[in-house]
Amino acid sequence: MDMKRANEIFNASNPIPVHYNGKSIWIAELNHHKETAKIKESLFSHEIKEVPVKELVE
Repeated sequence: MDMKRANEIFNASNPIPVHYNGKSIWIAELNHHKETAKIKESLFSHEIKEVPVKELVE
């Protein structure tokens, strides 16, 4: 995925499915400078990982 699409998904009013390593995730934050995303496996998860946006799959 590229940063433009990640930003569209992050700002979308309706949820759009995104996957990382075959698991469904939520984008919690985007870092445009580093081209990374902070992701969670659910809205209620407290565990956050920072991963390259190019590894996210719609």
